[in-house]
Amino acid sequence: MMLVAIEIRGKSLYVPMLCDTGSPKTFISLTALKQFGISEESIVEHVKIKVGQSSIRATILDDNCPIKYRGLNIIGGDLLRQLLPDIVPILVSSINNKNKND
Repeated sequence: MMLVAIEIRGKSLYVPMLCDTGSPKTFISLTALKQFGISEESIVEHVKIKVGQSSIRATILDDNCPIKYRGLNIIGGDLLRQLLPDIVPILVSSINNKNKND
């Protein structure tokens, strides 16, 4: 869990986010969007978020998602690949080499 500076529609806030390397997508909760002044009525399935110099379309976790995911903000592999383009191949290579040696 980490605090991440996120910009949505020109407003920047620090949002607590879970870093999930196994998640293919980035998700943001309705609770976080409300802090940006975005009402539920104006929300569609995705919202464009900016983290540093990288922008991505995050999937919104609304009241229809499983209860164990409600309220979570998750940095997924899509954003991680943009933020750390070299780290993903290094990790995969490292894991694959370890498995070959076992």
